[in-house]
Amino acid sequence: MRVQNTGPKTEYYALFSAGVVFAAGWAISIILIEEGSINSVPQWKSTLWYFLTNHGIPLSTAYNTQSSIEVSSPLLATEEPSFVRAIPVVATAVAGVYTSHKGSSRGIKNATSNALTAGSAYFLIALLAIVLTDIQPELSSLLLIGALIAGAAWLGSSFFGSFTRGIPIIGVASVGTIFALGFILIAGSAAIISVLWELIAISYVGAAVGGAAVGAEKAVRRRGKRKDTDTPRLAGVKMLVKENLTEIVVVVSVAVLLYAAITGAV
Repeated sequence: MRVQNTGPKTEYYALFSAGVVFAAGWAISIILIEEGSINSVPQWKSTLWYFLTNHGIPLSTAYNTQSSIEVSSPLLATEEPSFVRAIPVVATAVAGVYTSHKGSSRGIKNATSNALTAGSAYFLIALLAIVLTDIQPELSSLLLIGALIAGAAWLGSSFFGSFTRGIPIIGVASVGTIFALGFILIAGSAAIISVLWELIAISYVGAAVGGAAVGAEKAVRRRGKRKDTDTPRLAGVKMLVKENLTEIVVVVSVAVLLYAAITGAV
């Protein structure tokens, strides 16, 4: 039996979907907000600044102190509709759904794993946008240095692996580990994470939710097909609820109590 490696396909779907939803979210955000402007700044950069602020990336205060640059609301998300901030979350969820649906995963765990690949792609695209627009000059510089370190380590491992395996970092064989080490060395400080934490959450949580939904749908449909019915999804849901009724009641009850406590409803 021939087993086909679907890894590269998953990465392709992840990169494609992340790029599309990022561009779509950028466009939709600009359509929905009122007109704003930033003098002496190209329109593509100022609108991308606005979209990045919806990922928790604030515009550097250095721009507000320059006399040649005057910022007007709501371009910096000071007077934007509240639902606009949900656009990035929806975008990453859509990317997760697409990647998981296109993948060959049959369970929730595998589907979520594939979706997180889309989350990683979205995160990297957002980092690229941060560097290109220079929304945070200090952050952009650190990210560039981190990328250079990761790239140098990758080159050292790829082309000089037989000579550098005893050297820390450069001798690491795993490309993923090399990238992670290069990024963490520079961008792992508390100050940088405090800027990127919302972007990280949006990228991975949204994608994970979308992937888990696809995995759950596939699992329910597969379970429902065991019965002779024209509605396998509905049959699968009934079986799942019946088998896990106690756990479902407990989780829902805790969620309701937590919501009531947070909102002050009790």
